Amino acid sequence: MPHLLVAGVKEAIEQSKAKVVLILNLMTKMGETDNFKASDYLKNFKYYLGDKNGIDVMIANSNGLDSEILKVYKKDKQQPVKVDEAECKKIAPHIKIVEKPLAIYHIREHLFRHEPAELAKTILELN
Repeated sequence: MPHLLVAGVKEAIEQSKAKVVLILNLMTKMGETDNFKASDYLKNFKYYLGDKNGIDVMIANSNGLDSEILKVYKKDKQQPVKVDEAECKKIAPHIKIVEKPLAIYHIREHLFRHEPAELAKTILELN
């Protein structure tokens, strides 16, 4: 969310006619987004963007991690971001939520990341 604090970003979004798309993080981060669900990200983005700027689409990952890998992340107090759709719809009734398998696990680096080609394809397919 720090990118929304950069001078001019909020105003550029306000002036744009483009759809506003929120791509959810794959995992929470200790000390920053502890126990965040999709609705928590949505609330924060709405706060920083203001009520005039609705988020049109939220993109979330639907493929998870192997239980052994999850244990390692849990030791670092990280967990996958859960999509609590009902709560998101209360916050933003017209939001379109797109859930697709968008992540890949890099074994060597022990990193769970968005797969760039799949994420780009998903964004390009938005109507």
